[in-house]
Parts: sequence; C-alpha cells; structure tokens
Amino acid sequence: MQLMRYARAAVVAGVAVAALACGSDSTSSKQVLDSVSVEPRDAVLTVGTLWPHVHSTARDRTGVEIKTTGRWSSSNESVATVGITAGAIAGIAVGTAIARNTVTYNGVTETGESSITVVAPSDTGTVTATVSAAFTPQLRAVNRSGSAATVTWNFEAEPHTVTWDSEPPGASVADISATSSTSVSREFTVAGTNEYHCSIHAGMAGSLLVQ
Repeated sequence: MQLMRYARAAVVAGVAVAALACGSDSTSSKQVLDSVSVEPRDAVLTVGTLWPHVHSTARDRTGVEIKTTGRWSSSNESVATVGITAGAIAGIAVGTAIARNTVTYNGVTETGESSITVVAPSDTGTVTATVSAAFTPQLRAVNRSGSAATVTWNFEAEPHTVTWDSEPPGASVADISATSSTSVSREFTVAGTNEYHCSIHAGMAGSLLVQ
C-alpha cells in the first residue's frame, strides 16, 4: 500500500512538471513581431504600369519568418495605388509615393515600406549596381518604342553581374559578366517580366518589366 501511494505521488508530480514545462515552452516560443520588409524595396514604374508581385515578409526578434498578412496602403494614391490585401501596385501619375504594409501580430504592430517613383512612359531606363550589393531600383519598368527598349546598368566600384533567372518566352538577352566602374546597356524587344540576380552576391536581385 505504501508503495502504491509513492507511485501515485510520483505520477501526480510528473504530470505537474510536464504541465509546467509545456506552459513554459508555449510562452518562450511565442513569436514577437520585430520587423516587416517589402519587396521590391524601391521601384520606378511608368504611368499605367501594374506590378502584381509585391510581397512582404514579417520576422520575429530572432529573424524567423512569421506567417501572417497585413494591410497595404499608399502614401499618395494620386500617384500610385496599392491593393489593400494583394499588394499590387499601379502607377497612376508622375510623382512619388510610399507603399506600406502594416502588420499586427500578437499585439505588436510594425510597418514595411517601399519607395515608388512613377515616371512618364520611356523606352530607356537605368539601374545602379551599388557598392552595398543592391540593384536600385530593385524594380524598373520601361516601355518599348517601336520594337525595343534599352536599359543601362551603372556599375559602381564593386564588381557585380546581371545574370538572368527568367525571361519572357522568345526573349534571349545576354547576361552581363562581372563588371565595375562602368555602364553596360542591353536592348529588350519582348514584352514581359525579366528576373535577374548578381552571381557574386547572395540576395542581390532585381526585376525588369518591359511593356
């Protein structure tokens, strides 16, 4: 009988410890929203352009992604509008605006931003490959005049490449090998989205929309 009482006491104690442990794990693993980033982080669109591929990433204090959504808005809807839930950006008129995604998670609110510049339709455009390993603007739109548009990459002192990840069907534009301290242009004859990256620097990527 005494042994059975000891056994029952041990079971009860074990259950209590397990409950406390679960409660502790639940509290410690509760993600706290720390930041929201938006991509593209900056864009140059032409009037009439619609870019549906805007997205944001929410992260906690340790950098782990939080699976949640937010509410999109534009600082100047006369220049650029942003879909409230989907985040598609439309260029309305020449000017500048800030696209924002505001996320609230576990009682914490953070906002991510992207700077949007809307310009008149043009068959030329420029992108800078910076020494801080970024293509800016990260998204560039150009409009073909006749059959082609020309985009020039201005390379700062740090070498970068322009290596295509995807092109519209029928397009075949040459990559730009490692280049620094000069400018290189490419001609685009096929409408559609072109995605590219720098093969030297991880995470350095850009998008080009040819219309």
